[in-house]
Amino acid sequence: MKKVILLASILLSFVYSIAQNKTIIDVGQFENWPSLIPSESGVAVSKNGNYAAYVILHQPVGQSTLVVQDLNSKWKKTIIAKTLKILFFTDDSQKLCWQQRDSIWTQRMGSDQKRLLGISSSLSYPNDAKGKWVLLSLSKTDSEVRLYNLLSDKGRIFSGIKDHHWLTGGNGLLLKTSDGDLKVLNLMTGKEQIFNEVKEYALSSDEKSIALVIKKRNTNKTSLQLVKLGGNPITVWEGKGGEEAGNFVFDKTGKQLAFTVQSSDGKINIWHYSSNKKSTTVKIDEKAIGFSENLPVSGIRGFSGNGHWLFFMVKKQLPLLSKEAATSLVDIWTYRDEVLNPAQTHEGQNFHDYLAVINLTNDKVQMLENEPDEEIGPIYDGNYIFLKTGGNSAGSWWPHSKPAENWLVSLANGERKLMKNQQSSFSPQERWIYWWDPKLGHYFSMNPITGKTSNLTESVPESVVDDVEQAIGAIPLGIIGWYADDSAVLIYDNYDIWKLDPSGFKTPVNMTGGYGKQHGVKLRLVYDHHQAYNGNEELLLSGLDVNSQYNGFFRIRLDKPGKPALLTMGPYNYYQTTVTKQGFGFNPPMIPLVAGKKGKECWIVMRESAVDYPNLYISKDLKQFTPLTNLKPQKTYNWLSSEAVSWRMYNGQLNHGVLYKPENFDPNRKYPIIFNYYEKYAQRCYQFPKPSLTTDNINIPWFVSHGYLVFTPDIQYTIANKPGGMTTGEAAYNAVASAAEYLSKRSYIDKTRMAIQGHSFGGGETNNIITHTSLFAAAAEMAGYSDNISAYLTLVGGFLNREYKDGVLVEKLHKMDHPQGRMGANPWERPDLYQRNSPVRNADKITTPLFIVHNQKDATINFRQGVEMYMALRRLGKTCWLLQYDNSGHYLENKKDALDYTTRLTQFFDHYLKGEPAPQWMTMNTLASYKGKNNLYELDPRGNCGKDCKVCREWNSKTSTTNLKTHE
Repeated sequence: MKKVILLASILLSFVYSIAQNKTIIDVGQFENWPSLIPSESGVAVSKNGNYAAYVILHQPVGQSTLVVQDLNSKWKKTIIAKTLKILFFTDDSQKLCWQQRDSIWTQRMGSDQKRLLGISSSLSYPNDAKGKWVLLSLSKTDSEVRLYNLLSDKGRIFSGIKDHHWLTGGNGLLLKTSDGDLKVLNLMTGKEQIFNEVKEYALSSDEKSIALVIKKRNTNKTSLQLVKLGGNPITVWEGKGGEEAGNFVFDKTGKQLAFTVQSSDGKINIWHYSSNKKSTTVKIDEKAIGFSENLPVSGIRGFSGNGHWLFFMVKKQLPLLSKEAATSLVDIWTYRDEVLNPAQTHEGQNFHDYLAVINLTNDKVQMLENEPDEEIGPIYDGNYIFLKTGGNSAGSWWPHSKPAENWLVSLANGERKLMKNQQSSFSPQERWIYWWDPKLGHYFSMNPITGKTSNLTESVPESVVDDVEQAIGAIPLGIIGWYADDSAVLIYDNYDIWKLDPSGFKTPVNMTGGYGKQHGVKLRLVYDHHQAYNGNEELLLSGLDVNSQYNGFFRIRLDKPGKPALLTMGPYNYYQTTVTKQGFGFNPPMIPLVAGKKGKECWIVMRESAVDYPNLYISKDLKQFTPLTNLKPQKTYNWLSSEAVSWRMYNGQLNHGVLYKPENFDPNRKYPIIFNYYEKYAQRCYQFPKPSLTTDNINIPWFVSHGYLVFTPDIQYTIANKPGGMTTGEAAYNAVASAAEYLSKRSYIDKTRMAIQGHSFGGGETNNIITHTSLFAAAAEMAGYSDNISAYLTLVGGFLNREYKDGVLVEKLHKMDHPQGRMGANPWERPDLYQRNSPVRNADKITTPLFIVHNQKDATINFRQGVEMYMALRRLGKTCWLLQYDNSGHYLENKKDALDYTTRLTQFFDHYLKGEPAPQWMTMNTLASYKGKNNLYELDPRGNCGKDCKVCREWNSKTSTTNLKTHE
């Protein structure tokens, strides 16, 4: 009997014929599928809303196509090149500025006219006025730049330019030459100001004034000049021999300037200039009131918003122990180390920076930070600041430091008031201090003058704690923003939007009329305005139905609370905001683009579903949508469909998931099914899952196209040490096994051919699930936990609370007892929980063949976790394999490894779920000598993957019968 190569489709690009003359997905095909770039460099709309531009990758294969078209006529222009990038439409909507590699072009709308602006090594334009100007650094010489006016088609060339800075509004430009000249160019009038021998410069926050450090070449003396744009410079400071000025900081109004002066002996003083007094004085030196000369100045932090206070940094020397004449090269690990020895650095530890402040009215200095564990937060506009003391970065478990405390500090007299929380912020006008209390699960406010505290959300009838992350802790849904006068604040609950009175007097108002909760729709803002609200704005909302997983748009007005206006809702994915998403998405979202006058807007959105490729659509009202692109590469392949599924888990709780079926689905057939999970995947129901090789979690289109059903259930977590709580493994079992039993009742699912697969946290869930049930014929996990005790105490690299240096393994943030691990207790407080949730300690209960992948370079979950699981099953004589890829870490990071894993994983599932012969790598022993020489993909119908494998026994029997007949 001839041996069969299972994945000939992978290795030989063989394509199988299936129903409707469509082919299965194969390597080398999906990598060249066309796709859109869902960002401003890939999609743009003109300011008047009449024109759109977009870039399609791999159309044709290996190249890109830029399309720019009139949305109201048939005019369209296409440009094909290797690398294309949209820059912007001009401000008058008459041209598109775009980039082809290092060439910058403009294309005139409605015309074939395009113009090469230049070959540029770099380009820039003012972000707040893009569409008027562009500055090119010409490739011939980095010191030559070309300023181009896109509206007038005029340009100017400047030589010897070292750097530049755009002014706010795009009406001005600073050009610093390599020989020390600074040119200030007014782009509206064309007038220039030139300053010579400028060593460095700094702009005021309003960009109306410039501080210039002038260093005369002939005298080598330094002076500081201040100039208002368009005016004449005035000298505010002149240095003596060897003195240097630097660290320039303007106040918010641009009327005050602080800077440091360093003498030739390295001593630093702080100087202050006020345009109101037209004088420059020394503010910080050894004569400063309340300031110790033993504290050297290290820099300026900035002015308070009201300009009354100046914050600066000083250095204190840390205590040093006496040194012996000779010391041994020995590492000392002490239990008091907050940072483990391997992660400790030895540089810069003799001094520590502390924050101080000076009252600019009476020149009195006070220290704000006095100990290394004290830290001042952001600088606000008024006369208060927050100081954090104690606590550390190691986590709440660290026993050797002071408890974390948060203090409100008065800058006027230094008085400290202990706050009830560890995180506080000021409202925009500083009328209120507000915070979230994770223990009580409520927002609070405090009047900083009277000290009165109000519970803002106590009378909100709905929970404002994130129901998706509630098992991690009381995490708020978030604050949307404040009203401009601090009279109200907008927040989310799980479904709706609320308006709260920070004084606590007025009753909270449900701005969406309870529509979200009533209909199970999570309503979230599409655009985060990052500004104070006036109370009459019209806001666009994204809605996600948590039951049907439909997505769409709504609109509300802040001055008319009530039911939001439904624009569209259906079995598509338009846009899910970060807050709305309950887990991971298949594709990066594209925020809707809008242009045109009020009432005549033109919207461009990206729409997709499981069966519809992501394409651009235009709309005038977000109700009716017209296709702008028509990409559908999946149509020639046996694609898939998705179904939102709900069922009751073992504990009676309703859960959600997504079932994927092949396009040629036959309800009269029996299908094998693979379950894949992490935390929450139901929101992906109407997202398009692009095909690829498997690098972590299984690629759904690949396996569905190869004849499998795939189901992705949500996992509903609790805190393990709470009454009725489950460990993460038990929660995964509750969700996945109950889903398997529920779906196995459907006539087209073969309950004897079900499998599970997960990666990372999902890999640990896989290990746990098979200790609770024998429902599954096969299981595969990559980079998962297997022993919670050893994981709790293991050193790892990457994703750390300290920088990962020189390949040294250091301490990982503890995720077992808190956040994702959800234990709620450490191993000594609740050893039973860790016993229950450690698969290696329950490995004797496993009957499912397990395929493990864990790499030695995994910097997230230590390789030891995979080895422990393998060793436990090996010692127990249970069927398992462990793969370790030399050139990958937590994920498979290169195509070669991903291709190998996709091949082996498909073979593994095909063997146990489809009854195919096992490959040689599953039937042979002592495989180390084959590494890098033979992948052992060849199927082995005579071999045995395990002594109890029914599939192998059947193939052995068939092979023996065939050989007997052949002999006869």
